Amino acid sequence: MKPMRYRLMRGWIPAVAVAVAVCLVPVLRGGARGAQDEKDYAVAVFVSGLPFCGRATDGEYFGFEVELWREIAQRVGIKYHLEETSRFPAALQALSEGKADFALATVTMTGKRAHSMQFLYPYYVSGQGILVNVKTARPLAVFAGVLWSSAILHAVVLLVVLNILYGHILWIVERKKNPLVSERYIPGVLEAMWCAFAIKTTIGFGDLVPRIWLARLIAVPIWLTGIFVVSVISAQMVGEYVAHRFDIGSVANYYDLARKKVTVVEGTTGYDSVKELGPKKIVQVENPVDGYLKLLENEVDAAVFDYPFLVHAAQVMRAEGKKVRVVGQAFTEELIAIPVSLQLAARDPALIARINRTILELRDEGFIDSLRLRYIESLDAG
Repeated sequence: MKPMRYRLMRGWIPAVAVAVAVCLVPVLRGGARGAQDEKDYAVAVFVSGLPFCGRATDGEYFGFEVELWREIAQRVGIKYHLEETSRFPAALQALSEGKADFALATVTMTGKRAHSMQFLYPYYVSGQGILVNVKTARPLAVFAGVLWSSAILHAVVLLVVLNILYGHILWIVERKKNPLVSERYIPGVLEAMWCAFAIKTTIGFGDLVPRIWLARLIAVPIWLTGIFVVSVISAQMVGEYVAHRFDIGSVANYYDLARKKVTVVEGTTGYDSVKELGPKKIVQVENPVDGYLKLLENEVDAAVFDYPFLVHAAQVMRAEGKKVRVVGQAFTEELIAIPVSLQLAARDPALIARINRTILELRDEGFIDSLRLRYIESLDAG
């Protein structure tokens, strides 16, 4: 007869085996599904605009970052719901307070932000760009303004002064040797000035020319300085005309933002990049669209946002007949990534690791490049 203890063990061993099997079935099924996460994650969304995040009339979100996130969520196997915020700082605040787990807001990775959130692997290299109005004017009005510009006036004054100087020199040398030059001061000097003018401008009418060799030698520097001054005046007039006609002299590069009125989206790296220049005024707006309106209404001289946003906006506005242009290329280099709340990163580091591996897989497979080509590379900066 077997001991009572052995009989008791035989009685509960099958029960334990059944319980373990019941517990393992969902686990095994979950592993077969790719480790489906049953938690419903909150994703804060700031509609920054295309090409990264836009919203259709039916409320559907679309864009580079939105499609990337959908693919990530599908491959990792996580459920989520979107919570839209009206302001960029609100999306970041939701992350820092743990009210949101992720954020789709086209966020730049910075050291300061890393104190209140964690970033997934970056998926795009962007930078800040400049958008300005292209102001045009009537040709006659522009030409009149060019003639009265300080550069042209200075060049004309120099031409007149040199003509008077050379006229006196030629008159002194030629007055007793050239029968066409009067020995009297007036009109002799005027005749010599006419000769100097004909030499300088290379007109060469031939009615009055230097006769003696000394006067002819003096005519050489008169001719050379004349060519130089007239060329400078011509080049200056063309340059001033183009600058006034198309207003390209207002903001031609990043450094021209100094002492200008500039609009930026509040809380973005655009504000930090412009502030150090010391602009006349920084106008902060809640979203890029408000900034574009201020630019078109001439309330500001330039708009500084992420370069892809500006290129897309410029393309749309030009199609609507508005005269805007993007100034050069991006003047900063910034990494764009999806941020994660510190609470989630600390609670589930394995999930963050899986998402980062998925981003790298999407990059290696060319999926991210296909989104970039579709939403960004197809744009025309104009």
